Amino acid sequence: MLLRSRNVISSIPCKRHGAIRTLGCRYSTKNSVQEKDQEIVRITTNWVRTFVYGLNLCPFSGGVLKTMNIVVNRKHINKSNTESVDLCNDILREAQDMIDGKSPTTLIVLPEFNDNFSNFLELCNIIDALLEENKLDKRIQVASFHPLYVFADSDEDSADNYTNRSPHSIIHLLLVDEVILTHSLTILLTHSLTYHLGDKSD
Repeated sequence: MLLRSRNVISSIPCKRHGAIRTLGCRYSTKNSVQEKDQEIVRITTNWVRTFVYGLNLCPFSGGVLKTMNIVVNRKHINKSNTESVDLCNDILREAQDMIDGKSPTTLIVLPEFNDNFSNFLELCNIIDALLEENKLDKRIQVASFHPLYVFADSDEDSADNYTNRSPHSIIHLLLVDEVILTHSLTILLTHSLTYHLGDKSD
């Protein structure tokens, strides 16, 4: 069940440019929308390729590069009640689309949250609650990344924080079945490498 807002305002246009979708865009021309969003997608893709995959933070992310869905959403939870509802509904729709088989993984890029980590965490908590309320929490897992990311038990300058720091605010939606499969493959690969490297104690 999607959220509903009691306020009625003019709808915010959604424009499509190939594989790039922009939600809540407020630019004056189509070209500026396309150029800015293409740059965000390029930076995000490069971050996944060189940082997440390149530094082996997730060894299976190389395959995801070919199939991941990147959505640029310019709405914010604090701009208006209607926009807050719209943003949450957008994310729930992306989750449902994944369950329906439209994409195995989706990165929702939220540039309007880049300067405020606390607002971003608030949104993440809302999304977790909505997934549970809509009985999607057993099917969808959420990972979050932010330019100012700080773990609850870490200092602001701790190196640990950089595993979850990204060029833009990102909510990463993953299918739970894919996560379980990836984890199983990791265990299998580790066991296989250990065996072939000489530790055959099992």
